[in-house]
Amino acid sequence: MGKFRKKIAPTAEGLQRAREQERLRAESKSLCAEEDVSKHKDRRIAAIVFFAAAALLFAVSVAFTGITIARMRSYELDFVRTTGTVTDDRIIGSPGKKFIVLVFTYSYGGAEYSFADNVPFQGLLSEAMNTETEIYVNPKKPAEAVRVSSSGAFSIIPTVIFAISAFSFMIAVCLSGGGYRRRALLGYLPVFAAGIVFMLLFWLGLPNDGFGAVFSRMGGATGYLSLSVLAAVAAAIDGAITLRFRKKRI
Repeated sequence: MGKFRKKIAPTAEGLQRAREQERLRAESKSLCAEEDVSKHKDRRIAAIVFFAAAALLFAVSVAFTGITIARMRSYELDFVRTTGTVTDDRIIGSPGKKFIVLVFTYSYGGAEYSFADNVPFQGLLSEAMNTETEIYVNPKKPAEAVRVSSSGAFSIIPTVIFAISAFSFMIAVCLSGGGYRRRALLGYLPVFAAGIVFMLLFWLGLPNDGFGAVFSRMGGATGYLSLSVLAAVAAAIDGAITLRFRKKRI
């Protein structure tokens, strides 16, 4: 009986239903394609915005790093290195956030001067009083001085700006698409390299000291090194996760 099964002729209603289903499938595919194009366009626009923000912040961090290096070189080459004594303390800051800083007294050219440190003091004032520390004194303006250990305190500012720039840059790289190799070469590697380069550039600001002084006197150097390490760790974790998912698919 199966060999002689009669073919059922399609009816006009059936043909109409088939054409309608085909039309709906075509419309569904078209909508999906349009949604994919729209999502891709949105991701591209977002990537451009994050790239622009990263570039702007990177330029700002470069400017602040240059200013910091120039200032440190000026201290090292143009100022006189001498000693000052802690003679008092002072409260500075806004009403909601106040800090205690030390006041140093020093002699230069037969006259006595004093200045307040630019870094908040943390410790016992009774132990700090009457202790001596190294300071830089401007020979052209003896009243202008800064504590040697505090002279590089503002080097942390470009580091913070660079960190925000690197974060924006990595978001832009991820939004631009591509696999792990693209993220590693265009994202993690540039951040790692830039952090190392900036850290080494700080050494230019200390021509009279060894490389170790970069970390002891400039907090920004430690910050740049930490960001480089974080970029390397993030790359390793990303690579491990990508490899694991790839094995699961296989």
